[in-house]
Amino acid sequence: MRLAAALLFAAVAAPLPAIVSGCGTLSAPPPLRAPPLAVEAAPHAGTPLTGPLAVVEPDAAAAPFAVRLRGAWVEQSVRTEESLATRAGLVLALGESDPLRPFARRADAVGLLRGAQARAVLADLDAGRLGRTSPAWDERATLDAGTTLRVRATGDAALGAPSIVLDAARAGPAAEARLAVRLGLDEDPERETVVLEDALRTGEGPIVLVFPRVAGLDEAAALLALIEAVEAGRDAPAGDRVRASAAAAEGRRRALERSEEERREIEALLGQLDRPKERRARLVTLAGWCGAPLALDLALIAAEADLAEFATAARAALAEHGDRRSSAWPLERAAWLFVARRAVQGTLAPELSGVLARQGGEAARFPGAIEDLLRGVQDVAALVQRLAAENRILLEDASPAARARAFDWLRARGLAPEGYDPFGTLHERRAALQRAEAAAAHVSEGGG
Repeated sequence: MRLAAALLFAAVAAPLPAIVSGCGTLSAPPPLRAPPLAVEAAPHAGTPLTGPLAVVEPDAAAAPFAVRLRGAWVEQSVRTEESLATRAGLVLALGESDPLRPFARRADAVGLLRGAQARAVLADLDAGRLGRTSPAWDERATLDAGTTLRVRATGDAALGAPSIVLDAARAGPAAEARLAVRLGLDEDPERETVVLEDALRTGEGPIVLVFPRVAGLDEAAALLALIEAVEAGRDAPAGDRVRASAAAAEGRRRALERSEEERREIEALLGQLDRPKERRARLVTLAGWCGAPLALDLALIAAEADLAEFATAARAALAEHGDRRSSAWPLERAAWLFVARRAVQGTLAPELSGVLARQGGEAARFPGAIEDLLRGVQDVAALVQRLAAENRILLEDASPAARARAFDWLRARGLAPEGYDPFGTLHERRAALQRAEAAAAHVSEGGG
């Protein structure tokens, strides 16, 4: 019996050395044959709304913050429950006379994952659980305030490959970035840019975009774009890289100082406001570039007749314009006066009433007092301070609705008193305001 068992074992085990030794000679699975993409990647000054700018000024208050943009073709399908369109905060078509679209036309075809689902897909990709893969791009940058990391991937439409632009933009000192996804090439009349409502923050995981599967090279593959905030490394901040690039090009633009260059760009934009098909896009660029938030909102959503009238007011306000910094306040002041006078006359469109409330809070619900608010103000920051002061006063209004609107405006800007509840009792509200005043006094006296 033992002999028979031994012979049986020997018969079964005999082929194993040949099989094992044969594994050493087997070739690895062939790489995924994915459609080629022409990829360009670089940081630049500016945001998706302003477009690339010549320079970026350092912001010492901005903490280090980095983003990573990866792209990979994968063999296996990745299922999604949301689309890029469902997470759109803004849909733009800046090449059109009306750059603000009420809904996305192309983004429904792009899947989107976030949170735990996005982290799981990232882990599967890194662990090789998505079948054969082919890397498309892998870029990272430490972003200064006012800079963007852009990845442009251009595919062959005949092979079904997408052409996209990904912008991870850090607009201000807060350690977060916004993602803008442009679908389509510059010459594509149906191109659109989707700005996601979700912010990228360190530790919150990636956002994963899943583009439709294509079989342009006889093998089905899906393109994944993975965008995440990561720990800032030792790489040079994007602002440093932008400044280094600007320094290399300085010899080509020595004849013009920066302020003169900006003045000429503003002049060119103003000169195109008479063209109805270009008016809105040029106003969007002008207001976003100069940093005039109410003017930007007007440019995006005002009806054509209102837009034409505001364009006239903008040209008058900037008749003797300088660079973009000195042009910001005249343009923003013109926007406030425009909506205030319309409101006093009772001819302000409902959508512009909403813009006025968003920019000014409860303080802006009194259009007759807006000219008083503007009196003596010299820049956009000073107006925000004055609006904040007025909305703080309105926290003591007798109307709960008024208090709530003032509180919401302050909270959205990180200026609300800690512990204040607009629907609390009079005693609770006053106690919270007194604590806030005492804390502010302590800080102003150097108590930290």
